[in-house]
Amino acid sequence: MFLSWAQVLCLPLDVSNSRGSEGGGFRMDIIWEVIYIATAVYLVFINPAISYFYEADEDDSLVKFIYCFVIRIIYWIILMNIFFIYMLITMIDFSVKN
Repeated sequence: MFLSWAQVLCLPLDVSNSRGSEGGGFRMDIIWEVIYIATAVYLVFINPAISYFYEADEDDSLVKFIYCFVIRIIYWIILMNIFFIYMLITMIDFSVKN
């Protein structure tokens, strides 16, 4: 919730900072990068781990943690395969000769 509010509230700050007579006091490019990186870390690392840990139907916390860890490894293998395939498709030149 904090990250979504930070994105919403930084937009008027960016506009007022860019239209100021002194050129603004904040480096908004750095603030935007911090917000976007924090959002990406939350969405890719923290949120799936928390949801897998919550969905594990085990009473023992060690078994629950191991289940969460295994699911996270599977998730990362799938995600890296998709990224690898995307990089292969975008970097390979498919030239067709007439």
